[in-house]
Amino acid sequence: MNKMISLLLSLLLLFPVLASGGLSESLKNGKIVYQAYCSVCHGDKGDGQSFVRNVIKTPPLDFTHKALADQFSVERMRWAILLGKPDTAMPAWRFDLTPLQISDVITYIRKEIMGLKVVEPVSPEPAIYK
Repeated sequence: MNKMISLLLSLLLLFPVLASGGLSESLKNGKIVYQAYCSVCHGDKGDGQSFVRNVIKTPPLDFTHKALADQFSVERMRWAILLGKPDTAMPAWRFDLTPLQISDVITYIRKEIMGLKVVEPVSPEPAIYK
């Protein structure tokens, strides 16, 4: 049973839906990406309280901290996910996640974890290309 769930999750992450289904679809997909790639370090609630917190050099960010929301624009989050963060445990996900998966996880983090007002999904296209 666990192998079947892992296979289905892998297929979902490897072959994302190309067309956005709106905010609710983006949040649903973003939660799946967050749970698969982010929660191991940032914690299930996004508060940085994970089992690896005490074994990595730089503790993971606490996305629930209100001051953080002002510091992290969508584009800053996008580039951190794409390129990783030097001298931290944050890896570059540019070869593992599609642009749509990245925008969905940013949408999920900003709305559901940071508690920001998000009325539409984050565009998978970086602002510099718009």
